[in-house]
Amino acid sequence: MKENEVTFKAIEKSLTTLANALITDNTATYREWFDEFMREGEYSLALHILCDYLSLEEKALITTDRIMIVQELHSMMMLDCNCVSELERIQCFSPTK
Repeated sequence: MKENEVTFKAIEKSLTTLANALITDNTATYREWFDEFMREGEYSLALHILCDYLSLEEKALITTDRIMIVQELHSMMMLDCNCVSELERIQCFSPTK
């Protein structure tokens, strides 16, 4: 197996694990978008759907561990955006942190 294949498999696994831990039946639209992006190999869009879900819908689910996973995924995909800092900001001001 080539290095790129291993990386893509790790990204797929991490994204799917995170989505399964976060997205419920009550948020089917997010799941539909996530599944579509995963099917098409659009991993960065799938990750950003999860970031949007956390920051817009489920702030209480933002934990340090989940932020670390999101950060690791951004690093693996070489993405440069403000998702991690936005999640950290929300967590900092969350009464349930």
